[in-house]
Amino acid sequence: YPAPVHDNYTGRTLHRSNAVANDFSTGRQYDGSGVSVMLQDDGIIGPHIDYEGRVLAQYMGNNSGDHGDHCAGIIMGGGNLNPKARSNAFGANLYVYSASNYAGFSNIPNHYFSNQIRVTSTSYSDGCNAGYTSLTRTMDQQSRLYRRLLHVFSAGNAGTDNCG
Repeated sequence: YPAPVHDNYTGRTLHRSNAVANDFSTGRQYDGSGVSVMLQDDGIIGPHIDYEGRVLAQYMGNNSGDHGDHCAGIIMGGGNLNPKARSNAFGANLYVYSASNYAGFSNIPNHYFSNQIRVTSTSYSDGCNAGYTSLTRTMDQQSRLYRRLLHVFSAGNAGTDNCG
């Protein structure tokens, strides 16, 4: 068997972001610069050299884990520590919100304008095959009301719940 390779090392290629944000002067330079992302997760992000100056605010009451650091690296890590781990949108800015009670979504009516939030990232899904919930309805309403907003959820991640 070949030697294992970290999944994050091929993430930019698998997502094709290496084609829209490449290092060639004649290439496309879509690196996420000017885009503000809301990350809802489990704890305070950083400090880390890959995020320096681009984690603009953290609306967290506690620091209960490091899963958010991993997700932040996928979203907007600069690749300063390890260029192979550069993220999909390595020029983006990040606002961090607590995962409890989907706290960030209640702030969208204000932070869409004040923080220029355009993408939300929620890597813990909406439960175990929960169907069309009140949260789903809220996401639909926000997507219609705030035309430049994109909500992104993981598929099938329910944290420690094995969904039976």
